[in-house]
Amino acid sequence: MLDTDQHLVGARCRRFRKVGKLERREVRPARPVSWVLRFTPDRSYTLRFDGARWSRQRGEAQADLVIQTSPEGWVRFLSADRAGRERWLDRSCVAGTSKSAKEFASAFDRPIDE
Repeated sequence: MLDTDQHLVGARCRRFRKVGKLERREVRPARPVSWVLRFTPDRSYTLRFDGARWSRQRGEAQADLVIQTSPEGWVRFLSADRAGRERWLDRSCVAGTSKSAKEFASAFDRPIDE
């Protein structure tokens, strides 16, 4: 049986894997972007926006931003307001430009559960 925190982490991660959420929320970065979320060395995902549509693939590819985190850390990011997300990125293991980090943080301005 999962405890409440484990259940929440799993639910949030499953929701985010569905790039349709980003589509339905009409998240549209100003330019094509590619972001990698690395949860463990063998568990990472690349999210891409090509200027029109979002896609997700398991594994890593060339990216504007690479974020190494845990599922619990990812839930903290998703639960934070914009200032909290930017602080979270500042404290996290992130490779990329500050512009890419700000674009990433702003993609989640509206709650993920909307």
